[in-house]
Amino acid sequence: MLKEKGSLMELVDRRLGSDFNKEEVLVMIKVALLCTKVTATQRPTMSSVVSILEGRTIVEEVYSETSEVLDEKG
Repeated sequence: MLKEKGSLMELVDRRLGSDFNKEEVLVMIKVALLCTKVTATQRPTMSSVVSILEGRTIVEEVYSETSEVLDEKG
């Protein structure tokens, strides 16, 4: 857990210091990683991304939806 927090600090603009919401940063990083998936079926829809960023959906829900879609097509 400590290693994850150290890595998080490396990804955040140093000019912010510690003046940022760590949970929001983690969500944005997770969404960014989801959006870089190679195939379109693995990436979240734009409406899913907006929902996550607005706090209406959690990232784990998008992961499960994505895996269900892959299972159906597999």
